[in-house]
Amino acid sequence: MAKSHLILAALATAAVSGKNFVSTELTSEQTPGFDSAVLTSAAGNQYRVLAPQNKQAEQELKVELEALKLVSPLASSTLLVPELVGSTTDGNSPVVVLSFHQSKQIKLGAKNSESVQLLAAELARLHSLSVPEAQKLEIPSYTSTELVSELVSELDKLADTGKIPGVLLSRWERALEDIGLWRYRPAVIHGAIGTDNVGTSGDQLVMRGFGSMRISDPAEDLAWIAGGSSESVVNTCFEQYSEIRQSDENLIKRAIFYSELEIARWLVYCIENEDIRAAEAAQLDLDNLAEDAQRSDLPSLEATSFIGLNTEQPDS
Repeated sequence: MAKSHLILAALATAAVSGKNFVSTELTSEQTPGFDSAVLTSAAGNQYRVLAPQNKQAEQELKVELEALKLVSPLASSTLLVPELVGSTTDGNSPVVVLSFHQSKQIKLGAKNSESVQLLAAELARLHSLSVPEAQKLEIPSYTSTELVSELVSELDKLADTGKIPGVLLSRWERALEDIGLWRYRPAVIHGAIGTDNVGTSGDQLVMRGFGSMRISDPAEDLAWIAGGSSESVVNTCFEQYSEIRQSDENLIKRAIFYSELEIARWLVYCIENEDIRAAEAAQLDLDNLAEDAQRSDLPSLEATSFIGLNTEQPDS
C-alpha cells in the first residue's frame, strides 16, 4: 500500500532532526517505484523524502546515493544537485531525505535555447567525471559491446510487438551493425535525462534523479536534446559540449538513434500499462517518423569514416 503524505512526513522527521516541516506534497507519480513527497520547512527550504516500494527501487536508491558522492562537487553557480540531508529505515527498507529545488521545465522547442545550451554544458562536465572513481563506488558499467548487445536484444523485443514500422526497424538495425558508430569513450552519465529530472531555477540548471547513473555512452544523455530541438539548436549544443569535453565524431548520430528508439520504448510502455490515449499519441509519432524515414528526410545514422583519438575500440 502506498504511503500517505503524513507517513512520509513522519519518516522525514525521524530522518532529519531539528527540522520543522509545515507542508507536504505527494510526488510519487514523478518517482516511479518510490513513495515520495516534497516537504517544506518552517524556514522555507524544501526537501524530498524517498521510500522505495520494492527491491529494484532500493537498488536504484543505492546508486543514487553513490552517484551524489560523485556529482556533489559539480554543484556551482550554474548547477544545483540534491544533497543527502538524512536517512532512516521503515522496517527493513531505507528511507532518505534529499534537498529539493523547485524548477521550471526546459522547453526544447523554444526559440530561446539558453537553457538547453546550459544543459549541454553541464552534461559535458558530468561526463568528464572520473570513470575509475565511479567504478570504485560500484556504479554500473557497460562497454560499447555490452551496450550494443543489449540494444540488439531490445530491438528484437520491440519488433515482436508488431507495432514498429519496418522502415524504422531496418534503419536501427543498420545502425547497430555499423561498428564505426559505436566507437566512443565510455563516460559517467546521468542515465535518465528528461522533463522529470532537469529544469531551471533562475540562471541555474537543476539536475536530480541520479538513480540511473552508469558508465556508458554519453550520447544517451544527449538524446533528449537531439530528439526535441531544431537542427541549429542541436548543433549549437553539441559545439558547446565539445568545447568542454572532447567527444567522438558520431556523438550526435548516436544521440539521434537513442531519441528515435525512445519513441518506440514509450509506445510499448504505454501499451503495457493500458494507457490508450498516450499509446495512440506515441503510435502517431512513430508513424510520422516512419514516413520521414521513407522519404529519406531523417538524418543519416551512418558513421563517418574517420575514427577519432581516445575512443574505445569495440571488442573483437
